Amino acid sequence: MEMSKSELGRLASRLGASLLAKFGAVWVMRFVGQQATRWAMTRVMTDDYDENLAEFYSASKRVGVQNIIEANLRAEKGAAIARPLGSPRAKRPLKVQTPIIVAAMAYGEALSAKVKVALAKGATLGGAAINGGEGPFLPAERLAARHYILQYNRATWGKALEELVQADAIEI
Repeated sequence: MEMSKSELGRLASRLGASLLAKFGAVWVMRFVGQQATRWAMTRVMTDDYDENLAEFYSASKRVGVQNIIEANLRAEKGAAIARPLGSPRAKRPLKVQTPIIVAAMAYGEALSAKVKVALAKGATLGGAAINGGEGPFLPAERLAARHYILQYNRATWGKALEELVQADAIEI
């Protein structure tokens, strides 16, 4: 199959236009990418610390996005966020006035009965919850605590139904 000079010229012209368009598109994409990168880097390098995206990335790696969002919500509203403790799927989630839990410290293993009752009274006065720890169930602590979390542990104690039903929440 032979082509005339005019047909070869048209083919070369189309090929040249196609290559020029391809290289032009590559050049435009590189140019747009460079401008976007320059803009982003200028923002990261010159924005104030409290508005800087790099600071948000660094902070979110340390404390987590959920904590940042909750802190901002508290700052906006000027009040604590009403969020129940425990699983969102709980049928009766534990709601406390002050979102603080007195740490789990076991009766007879870590603390005496007097200290456990005193901590329970303090938690009640502060509107917080207390965790009974891995030690045996202490009825006096439960009576002193408004919100009591019982730990379901590996030991033989703390598994009696009459103890479990007295808890406001059970930690497994």
